[in-house]
Amino acid sequence: MNRLITAAGALLAVTTLIHLFAGERDVHAPLRALTGDGEMGLYASVLWHAVSVVLAVMAAALLWAARAPVARQGTVWLVCAQSLGFAALFIFYGLLLTESLWRAPQWVLFLAATGLAGAGLWQSVRRPVRP
Repeated sequence: MNRLITAAGALLAVTTLIHLFAGERDVHAPLRALTGDGEMGLYASVLWHAVSVVLAVMAAALLWAARAPVARQGTVWLVCAQSLGFAALFIFYGLLLTESLWRAPQWVLFLAATGLAGAGLWQSVRRPVRP
């Protein structure tokens, strides 16, 4: 088992819970109030919950990769790419629309998860665990 990759997976699991509970109250519910029950409300909800699914799958993938050395490298690279993409979006739009990185600090969680997973992958490459 790779502890750093496990920590990254746990961090993304916590991020998923934050998204589902705090984000539902602070972001999704206000979006639904603005978009109503029509087509735009449908898309707002589908996209919101699609992100929920992606976050949960990312967390599960890292938790699995931490215990599955054979599939570790590809899985960690894929999740890190997704996580870096999310971080870049929060940084770009945070600066573009609010001129602040701190109005939506989720990028910190995504970069931390990427750093932990990357360090765990580096560790497993340097000291491979026999399957």
